[in-house]
Amino acid sequence: MNIIDIITKKRNGGVLSSAEIEFAVHENIPDYQLSALLMAIYIQGMNGAETIHLTHALASSGKQLSFTGDKTFVDLHSTGGVGDKCSLIVLPIVAACGVKVAKLAGRGLGHTGGTVDKLESFTGLSCDLSPEQFEKQVGDIGIAIAAQTAEITPKDGELYRLRDVTGTIESIPLIASSIMAKKLATGCPNIVLDVTYGSGAFMKTKKDAKRLANLMVKIGQMSDRNTLAVLTPMNQPLGSTIGNTLEVEEAIAYLKGEGIVGAAALGRLPSKANIHTESRILNPESSLHETCTLLAVNMLKLGLNLSITEAYRKIEDAIKSGAALEKFKQMVEAQGGKWTEEFPKARIIERTTLETLDAYEIGNLVRSLGGGRLKKEDNIDLTVGVKILDRDKKLVEIHKK
Repeated sequence: MNIIDIITKKRNGGVLSSAEIEFAVHENIPDYQLSALLMAIYIQGMNGAETIHLTHALASSGKQLSFTGDKTFVDLHSTGGVGDKCSLIVLPIVAACGVKVAKLAGRGLGHTGGTVDKLESFTGLSCDLSPEQFEKQVGDIGIAIAAQTAEITPKDGELYRLRDVTGTIESIPLIASSIMAKKLATGCPNIVLDVTYGSGAFMKTKKDAKRLANLMVKIGQMSDRNTLAVLTPMNQPLGSTIGNTLEVEEAIAYLKGEGIVGAAALGRLPSKANIHTESRILNPESSLHETCTLLAVNMLKLGLNLSITEAYRKIEDAIKSGAALEKFKQMVEAQGGKWTEEFPKARIIERTTLETLDAYEIGNLVRSLGGGRLKKEDNIDLTVGVKILDRDKKLVEIHKK
């Protein structure tokens, strides 16, 4: 067996065996050949069995953790968006409510932002936790957000970086296997997935988002995980900020009590582990708050078996009491970060009117400012970004170097 034959087989539309997938993942394959395989998969696709084999191969490329004994563990993942700081908001809220959170997160990918990059706005904070540090922190304070390391899903981290710079991001089997490998590696028994669709998402249509959601739910259920997916639109940025430090500031403001929405904004929630039809987000101005509330309610339903009304009440209490913000602070400090609510500013801040608030266009604008990567080794400027001042007038602030 050799990698050239595997690349050629997939290039020609063949179905890879589990042994061939494991060889490609576990052997020391050069970047240029992995890139060729990723492009072949992007063009030819993978069937369900191939995707499940790839998921398990990526999950087993490092140490697998085990949180399955405690049913209050819930993991959350978004398939990507622009201005999507939901993890920074939702996870401290549900942790303050009694749900345990052990999340593996990634860096920015393409025009979308990454949770790890945003958290590094805090001086000294590291998401490079060893498995032992990861497990201990969750045990001590109920929440940890870690990146893939040489010990946890390292091969997924390698493929993730290559996808970002080889034009192979928007592949349903590659997205599904990458996300679910991280979920399986933590061993969390409950998984909530936010599957985004629209111009700023990797899935441009609701139909493709449903395909991706179905596939990930299937992978989760076949791996004995209680898995639920919701669909949320991503045609405009979530919230008012796009850019790493700017989004952290908005997340802190949210956790201090700004932007709590009524229970009516939740829409219809699923009663079992399946795919939610679609979130009822009608107003882009409140999309961040509605999305965060929807995700938090679902996490509390799975982890604590609460009704919608009970879950919403706990969310309100966690914010109003300051417990959610305190939980975020605890996590930052536990991971070596210096807590602050005042961050460095970009050197130049210009007020202007944009032609569009399209999420994809703004995501690419922020990347061009230095807030995202064009090559996998690129460093990013955490201070640059866009702040929306008036959606109707498309009035924004551009924060640049």
